[in-house]
Amino acid sequence: MSGLAYNPEIEWFVRCGAYAQGERGTSGTMIDLLRYGIPSGGGLPVDNHTDAQLDGVRRARRCGSVYAAISKRARGVLAARYGSRPWLPGILGALGELAGVVAELESERGGASRRPLIEDDLSRVCQSLSREASVRRAKWLREAEQASASAHGEWDDVRKLLAAKRAQDWVHA
Repeated sequence: MSGLAYNPEIEWFVRCGAYAQGERGTSGTMIDLLRYGIPSGGGLPVDNHTDAQLDGVRRARRCGSVYAAISKRARGVLAARYGSRPWLPGILGALGELAGVVAELESERGGASRRPLIEDDLSRVCQSLSREASVRRAKWLREAEQASASAHGEWDDVRKLLAAKRAQDWVHA
């Protein structure tokens, strides 16, 4: 899978974006600083650490605007691709970095009623040595790779459109 789509910006957003926006972690003060400004009469000291946190907040907001503008399917695929979770035995070894994407696609196919059973199915097929299981794993990986590439392409397209719109707004401001 040498051609597997990868984007460090998406990975950062999925894994760290909520922390940078103050939803988790210690950036809540930075969010308030961006939102409301420094209170009159002084307030928060601004230092390199604060600047770095503000940069993280801005980065998360840019990524969040792209994430919100892409399709629901692309959001699900990217969250599954870069998110982490514990897997039943055999799944990660057989499916690698695409395990989450395979699970997401199988959930889409099966609907909400099958969602709790998906991981058991994946584990059973991934641990099987049968030819049928091998063919199924290969099909899953092809579909997951295609879905991942498509979601990454959608992210890139939307990111470029939003950047062009921001630049145009800045010129006309």
